[in-house]
Amino acid sequence: MLTRTLAALGTAALLVATLFSGSAGAADTPEVAEALPVTGAQVPGTTDDAFSAAAAALPFNFDFEMCCSLDSRQFTPPGRQNRGKACVTLRGTKSDDPKWKGKIVKVIMWDEDGIDGKKGPTVDFKLDGTYYKYCWTGLTVAHPHHFEIQKPWGPAQLWGDGKATGS
Repeated sequence: MLTRTLAALGTAALLVATLFSGSAGAADTPEVAEALPVTGAQVPGTTDDAFSAAAAALPFNFDFEMCCSLDSRQFTPPGRQNRGKACVTLRGTKSDDPKWKGKIVKVIMWDEDGIDGKKGPTVDFKLDGTYYKYCWTGLTVAHPHHFEIQKPWGPAQLWGDGKATGS
């Protein structure tokens, strides 16, 4: 009886480790990361209104005007060579808060398959008129995703633009 109980516990432990292996990896990912400045040819080009229409694929450009929080359009991360990588490049261009420069917005990547699941770290993007970029990797290729921009300071409006890409 004791042998069967120990065997059952071992099987249960293996099952839990297998089912929740993605959760253990998430604990190794830093909770907050920082986007890096972008220079030269990586700067996004002409923008369009990314938040008004759905998109099935990357890349897309966007403009934003927000107070507190804003979700991007839905997209599916590309597969093959890029293996579930999605990058966000953005900058703040103005605010009705005269002290907006030097503050941050936070960007969170979400997997929309079923119940939204946060993917990777929350990333801080500095606001100083410069483009900053961060890439999330290991996203599920066949699932729809979106990113959320959060402004954790004051009730002021913030304007900006950017681009979502697969690299």
